[in-house]
Amino acid sequence: PDTYEGSDPGDDEQSMASRLVISEDQTHNWCEQNDPDWFSFEAEAGQELEFTASPTGTSAAAVMYLYDSDGVTLLGENHPADNESDAVLSWTVPADGIYYLQLVPRENDVFGTDATYTIGFIAASTANPGSVICGSVTIPAILGAVLYGAKTVKEKKKKAAKRPGWR
Repeated sequence: PDTYEGSDPGDDEQSMASRLVISEDQTHNWCEQNDPDWFSFEAEAGQELEFTASPTGTSAAAVMYLYDSDGVTLLGENHPADNESDAVLSWTVPADGIYYLQLVPRENDVFGTDATYTIGFIAASTANPGSVICGSVTIPAILGAVLYGAKTVKEKKKKAAKRPGWR
């Protein structure tokens, strides 16, 4: 068992769900055949979240199910393309609360200490400050200079056209 299994039933049941925190990945393994793993996380209305489950061990891809605060209502799911692919789910939080993820192995006969995966999530609004600066300041500044330069050339042609003998 992985460190999240704890005492029986471990993270195999929703009531014992492992707590996920934004930007902090956890590594789990499929401990036994048909091993479900449950996770809980807090979220605020309007947050755009992206969950990723990545196989790190042999054919350990996970199918991901997202449940509402009631733990019953299915809000979304993702089935990876194959046993080596990530499951990725993007979601906008409808209301403040605690929500649940359930991961199950894509293939039920994949289990054991080598059947490992990582699970984590990020807020989609998390951006590299360098990208923001480049995207919102540098490019408009460059475009502004180009547009200003184009306007200046156009204005010069207008002025020249008004003078007799100028082309």
